[in-house]
Amino acid sequence: MAATRHSARNPYVVTGSGDGGDPSRRSGNQGATLAGLTRIGQVITLAIAQGGVLILAILWFLSSGKQDEEGLNVVLLAIGAGVFVVNAAAAIIIPRTMRAAGIRQYRSQADVPPSAVSVGVSRWDEADAQAVLPLEAAVLLQRDQTARIVGQAILEGAAMVNSVFLVLNSHPIHAVLAVVAVAGIVATIPTVDRLRRFLAEAEAGGSVG
Repeated sequence: MAATRHSARNPYVVTGSGDGGDPSRRSGNQGATLAGLTRIGQVITLAIAQGGVLILAILWFLSSGKQDEEGLNVVLLAIGAGVFVVNAAAAIIIPRTMRAAGIRQYRSQADVPPSAVSVGVSRWDEADAQAVLPLEAAVLLQRDQTARIVGQAILEGAAMVNSVFLVLNSHPIHAVLAVVAVAGIVATIPTVDRLRRFLAEAEAGGSVG
């Protein structure tokens, strides 16, 4: 009866369809909402970014007494820049690949109705952030969250490598690269609107970053 009342208020809540009657799948995603998944993603993002900032601050302090004691180590500078470039590319490509796999599964399982996306409107545009999500949408957003964490961890790796090299090389470019990597982590922080757009693009068949 409660599910019926929710459906009357918002047609995109869980109705039990698509779970194959498997109670373990239902219980694993029970209560997932756009707002709840957004908060979890924001906490994780800020925690990862905080770790990068803390390591950079500590190693910057340790490197401050070594300024001008040694000449520039071009090899370390090249390695630090190379790690940053490779990790930045991986932080884009790997999550995109993971999301694409999740979207393919979502499209094969979700009961996506004939959509008005073709005229620029998605059923998710005004979806209630507090409403319980359909099972397939919750699973897709959880896979999106996993992909985001992987990308953020890769960027954090680039930040930590350059933070360590800052101590060894005492060149400010390492600090700059570490800061840019942390900024990249923060830039991927989820919002309710971003999750809505992700779901809309997944159903529209468009490219999802």
